[in-house]
Amino acid sequence: MLLSEINRMRMMKAVLAYLKNTPGSILLLLPILTNLTSAMEALVNAMLAAEQTQGTVANGAGATKAARKLVLFNAAASVGRALLSFANSTNDTDFAKLMTDMLSELVRKADATFIMRCKTIQEKGVAHVGSLAPYGISNAVLTALDLTITNYEGQEQSVRNRIVQRTNATSAIATLQREITALLKQQIDPAVESIPTTSESYAYKFEYKKNRMIINLGHKFTQFKGVSVNKETDMPLSGVELEFKNVERSVKIKTDNEGRYREVLNPDIYDIIATHPDFEPFVIEGVKIQAGEIKVENFVMVPRTN
Repeated sequence: MLLSEINRMRMMKAVLAYLKNTPGSILLLLPILTNLTSAMEALVNAMLAAEQTQGTVANGAGATKAARKLVLFNAAASVGRALLSFANSTNDTDFAKLMTDMLSELVRKADATFIMRCKTIQEKGVAHVGSLAPYGISNAVLTALDLTITNYEGQEQSVRNRIVQRTNATSAIATLQREITALLKQQIDPAVESIPTTSESYAYKFEYKKNRMIINLGHKFTQFKGVSVNKETDMPLSGVELEFKNVERSVKIKTDNEGRYREVLNPDIYDIIATHPDFEPFVIEGVKIQAGEIKVENFVMVPRTN
């Protein structure tokens, strides 16, 4: 994978983990977040399955069979649960029973049956894909599942077949990342932003935004980055002056139109002062940054009262 894809994948995994730990009190304010989280989980599981297929085919070995089985189980179970939800929503009791049995047998049955059940789930997903978009199931998800089943079966492959399978897995990762990005930008981000403001929801939304940041972990420079927001509106705040001070010098920059900043500095210990004409100063003292580290510091600015 490209470095940019790896960085996006890390962000997507972090956001999913955060959403899955959403407190019940927040879900009461935004019940649809449960469905959106399930949709994202299906896409992420498919992306991780394609990633593993890509690595296994490239290396000729890759993860242990137990690890590959867990990845396949997660990918198949996500599709199976979506199919079960779809069956329940259409009152198709026979289909619902079939999917319940399929999901149960993913856990309980021996390897040969496990593979057969995964294939059945994948085939049923293809048959109903036109109705599964609300559950996060797309053609790319089903393609990734199909590739993961083939990878798990461990059939001997020619060099040419390995190249084709790796190419397909690489394409699936790119497609799934686009779909996850669209789900985040078009549905999850606005939904989280719409949560009525309370002290708890404010903290929840702030942490969500931190997890949404894509951090370039492959960048070799030592740098600070982050975002500045208005505490009252929870909106990004542009034009905040940030001063980074150590014993030798002072560096000043301003946040951009989206409230973000990035500054490359030498490893050291810094005091950071955030100022804006309409807001109280925000000071962080004694921030140590190591060589090659990317330090994220965010600033919640409080409006002046006079």
